[in-house]
Amino acid sequence: KRFYKLKLRESDAVHLTLGKDLKNVFNKTRSFYDVCPEYSCKPLFVNNEQTLNLFGQDFFEGTSIDKKYSSNKISDQDVSEIISTIQKKFNSLEVQSTHGAFTKEFEAFKETILKNDSFHLLDQDFLNNYVFPKLEYSLPDQPFTVRWSPGDLAARNILIDDELDFRIIDCEVAHKTH
Repeated sequence: KRFYKLKLRESDAVHLTLGKDLKNVFNKTRSFYDVCPEYSCKPLFVNNEQTLNLFGQDFFEGTSIDKKYSSNKISDQDVSEIISTIQKKFNSLEVQSTHGAFTKEFEAFKETILKNDSFHLLDQDFLNNYVFPKLEYSLPDQPFTVRWSPGDLAARNILIDDELDFRIIDCEVAHKTH
């Protein structure tokens, strides 16, 4: 992938990503933007006509939270408030679910893992006989919920500008999950 900043006018800019198979990235980013527009960059377009795709979204002029913090441009309190805001937003998106819905998602997860060509038959047996049963056994008896995840909520993917506005970026694996 290659990334570009395209300046359109005095103040408008677009973040462009050039790469293969970006339609899914566009769709995941759009889904996350739909539920969290105030803290994400609006996806604008994706061309899906060629081998290489061009994905455009609003550009946010910011620095990652970890770089801003390590260079003493934001305080401990600033970081805490931003993380708390993100946590409250995600909590507000959480909804009740059922054991059946969780089981369906977990079965799809197992199927996806087992389709990975890197796992040999011995690995698959180990996963099926030891890992997956251990995960299922350790499930809490509490009610199940579904929530949104941006997929890769690392410090490098939280950008902050000089006014302490922020955006969560790199939502290419965003999804609802138990």
